Amino acid sequence: PRLHKRREWAKEMQVKYDLPPDPGNVDWFLYPVRCKPEKREELAKRIPGARVGYHQLIPDLPWFKNASFTSDYCVNAKKIESELVVIDPMAYGL
Repeated sequence: PRLHKRREWAKEMQVKYDLPPDPGNVDWFLYPVRCKPEKREELAKRIPGARVGYHQLIPDLPWFKNASFTSDYCVNAKKIESELVVIDPMAYGL
C-alpha cells in the first residue's frame, strides 16, 4: 500500500541524506526534518523536492487567527519553524 511505500521512501531518504530517524513524522503529507537553523538552506538545496520551512506559522493560519489564537498559544511555533526543512513526497511520485 501507499503508506508502506511512503515509509520505505522516508527510510531511504534518511540514509541517502543522513537525516535523523523520526518515525513519528514520516506519515504526514509533507516530510518534516528538523535541523539546526543555520543548516536549513544547505539541506534544502541538496534534496530534490525540499524547501525551507512550512508556508506559514500555525498561529498565522486563517483558522487559528479567526478563532482568536495568538502566537502565545503556540509558543514553540517560531522555534520549530526555524528548524524545519520539508520534503514533498510528490516530487518522488508518492
